[in-house]
Amino acid sequence: MHITILDDYFDTLRTLDCFHKLQGHQIDIWTDHVQDVDALADRLKDTEVLVLIRERTQIRAALLDRLPHLKLISQRSVYPHIDIEACTRHGVIVSSDLHAGTPSYATAELTWGLIIAAMRQIPQQMRSLQAGQWQMGVGHTLRGKTLGIHGYGRIGRTVAGYGAAFGMHVLVWARETSRSRATADRYDVAASREAFYAESDVVSLHMRLVDATRGIVTADDLGRMKPTALLVNTSRAGLIAPGALVRALQAGRPAMAAIDVFEQEPLRDPRDPLLTMPNVVCTPHIGYVTRDEYELQFSDVFDQIVSYSQGHPINVVNPAVLERPPC
Repeated sequence: MHITILDDYFDTLRTLDCFHKLQGHQIDIWTDHVQDVDALADRLKDTEVLVLIRERTQIRAALLDRLPHLKLISQRSVYPHIDIEACTRHGVIVSSDLHAGTPSYATAELTWGLIIAAMRQIPQQMRSLQAGQWQMGVGHTLRGKTLGIHGYGRIGRTVAGYGAAFGMHVLVWARETSRSRATADRYDVAASREAFYAESDVVSLHMRLVDATRGIVTADDLGRMKPTALLVNTSRAGLIAPGALVRALQAGRPAMAAIDVFEQEPLRDPRDPLLTMPNVVCTPHIGYVTRDEYELQFSDVFDQIVSYSQGHPINVVNPAVLERPPC
């Protein structure tokens, strides 16, 4: 089969141990990012199997209309970037392992790294040294402070464990079923959403971006945070109302932010407000970007291709496509 891999920025996938699963297939790997439909249609005109790296490229109807040979999209995790209905109309199977019960430990670890980096001003202290100066300010200790986890899923639960290990008081706000799980794990649940944002010293967001959660964090939520608090987002930028975080930081509540996700990605504008604020620590959506995580993710992604080639596709998110008569 003709397999195309998009957005492999550092040409990493061919160096993974699991890459051998694709042996015998024709493979094209693109290391740049392109979203232009004409350019993508040209690149993918002969592609039968498309491998996506998370949500880096949008796959919409206008593109699918121009890919007559495409039969399978293989990826991992959620798929808001894929027009599933259009895929089904075109007979394209979408296989995506949602890895139920298994968190992205890489993302949880980055979240914790950002919390420490922001609270102790590590990037700012480093820049001070590089500029020939000594200390530039005084940071904050984590022990004894309140870690607010908004969204108690797999990653949120893992980050809560890190907070407890550091001697923090863990406070949870989430939908009712998730709050019940947090209580069962012996974490405190906030009396209300308002109390959650007002009482937390660090708020870390851990929710999937779906219609119900888009813009779920409002300007009012941010405005209730302490003037010494930190907001951390390693989930999706769309969880926060557009522009609300920049305005809140400018107003002084919260005091700081640590961000791994942006409304526009890849973000290449150094003038973006979040990149110019001295009280913001930013990373370029690297939560899941480790070799170890790639091995886990793409072993699953390549297994889906192997299963498809053997006639029994797995992890199919649009099963109606399997009922279509063959073209």
